[in-house]
Amino acid sequence: MMHGPGPLVLGVDAGGTSTRALIADLDGRVLARARGAGANPLAHGMEEALAALQDTVRRVLHNLDPQAVGFAVLGLAGDELTREGGPAEKLDAALRDAGLGCPYTVVGDALVAFAAGTPEPEGTVLIAGTGAVAVRVVKRSIAETAGGYGWLLGDEGSGFWLGREAVRLAADTLRGRGHALRLTELVAGDLLGGPSPAADRLVAERLIAAAYAGSPMRLSTLAPHVSAAALAGDRAAQAVLDRAAAHLTALLADVRAAEGPTRPVVLAGSCLTPGVLGDRTARAIAASGEAQVLFAREGSAGAAWLAALPLLEDSPSRLAALHSQLVTAGRPR
Repeated sequence: MMHGPGPLVLGVDAGGTSTRALIADLDGRVLARARGAGANPLAHGMEEALAALQDTVRRVLHNLDPQAVGFAVLGLAGDELTREGGPAEKLDAALRDAGLGCPYTVVGDALVAFAAGTPEPEGTVLIAGTGAVAVRVVKRSIAETAGGYGWLLGDEGSGFWLGREAVRLAADTLRGRGHALRLTELVAGDLLGGPSPAADRLVAERLIAAAYAGSPMRLSTLAPHVSAAALAGDRAAQAVLDRAAAHLTALLADVRAAEGPTRPVVLAGSCLTPGVLGDRTARAIAASGEAQVLFAREGSAGAAWLAALPLLEDSPSRLAALHSQLVTAGRPR
């Protein structure tokens, strides 16, 4: 496959739900993409996360010459896979076994998300996917973090939180104490395989049992039902989204206060794409006086652009053009 002058770059965005990889040349042409299972060690465990990363990298390299890749950046949540004396060595072995031969850097997934929204070196990024976290970025490094405690300790406004609230509202409605009719239909259809009566205590118990039967992360897959029900006029679902936007805006304020409104705010994650919750949150941030709110594009493209930094450090104009081509003009999330 033909590509522009210079080495290729590889970007990996490893989340709780999926892992995405992208290879591009330094002119911004995307040569390969791959998607695999989630690779967040907190959500899936160390061995499963390593296997997902290895599989995704192996598949994105499959039809290309691995020697043509000059640098790679992997965006990972937390630091479990980068600690010396164990996981870091296992990560390196997994990547080398997948065919990666070039130097690489592991960065926080927040830096990848920020780069997927702006080429600026400083600002803040608010991420709501399976989990939720706000990060202040200074000189392309993480300076301050709020949230990110995971489903057990926090993550208000995240996909997990939305899914849990959806099940709670559905159970209340089935017990005759709530009015989230459309949301209840969607949640019951997903967890029980069919529509539910307007009020039925036994169905409520079955719904609760089904929610507990799977992994806690399973609840995050119910998050889209909240948006769908809200769009259909379900006021209870709309109220949940309002609360989620308030939680996320407050999370952002925790790291934004020290910086002021002059730097960009990037919204990222599956829950903060343009749409019901993303638009609500963007409006809330703009109403607070923030200057520039941007939506992140493809996280793996942001990682690939970060991988180009050491290769194009003497050419800022080319870096800017690469961001415009690879990220801004690239395929949306």
